[in-house]
Amino acid sequence: MLLLEDIKPGNFLVSSTGRVLIADLAMSFIMPEGGIVEDIGKFGTPPFMVPEVALGKPFDGAKCDFWASIITLYSLITGLPYLYRSPRPDDILFRYCIMARGLSRDRHNELVKEIVEGVDNTEDIFMLNTVSQQITSMRTDLLELFENSLSLNPEQRWGREEAAQCRWMKG
Repeated sequence: MLLLEDIKPGNFLVSSTGRVLIADLAMSFIMPEGGIVEDIGKFGTPPFMVPEVALGKPFDGAKCDFWASIITLYSLITGLPYLYRSPRPDDILFRYCIMARGLSRDRHNELVKEIVEGVDNTEDIFMLNTVSQQITSMRTDLLELFENSLSLNPEQRWGREEAAQCRWMKG
């Protein structure tokens, strides 16, 4: 099985017959036995990376690809270039959307309030406002897919099998 570390909208091509193809396979490699990747170095596109890759931690290759696919889906649905700039706590959008679960069906939790109240940079306020408006207009079944597929905890994170069973995928 290949690990396609750089899944993002810019790496998809559509043929004249409508077939979708993945391009830019320079970062692909064969996953190790068991699917857990110990160390690949730092490469890929930060707005589509799982946090484990950015932090240099071991990660599940299949779930890494699935994460990037879900971020790509978010980008295609919203028309925004990314959900966050970097999967790190110093990125305000990552803190809001992933760490504070701003993509959840319950966006009014204490972490979200704390993050929003602490923002004073005009660009960050604009980006947070834009992202939160997009999220607010999403259907709850789509939010369920995002919330569970983009969980900060890799053990709780959905993969393709779980996502295939969600209401949005079936509906």
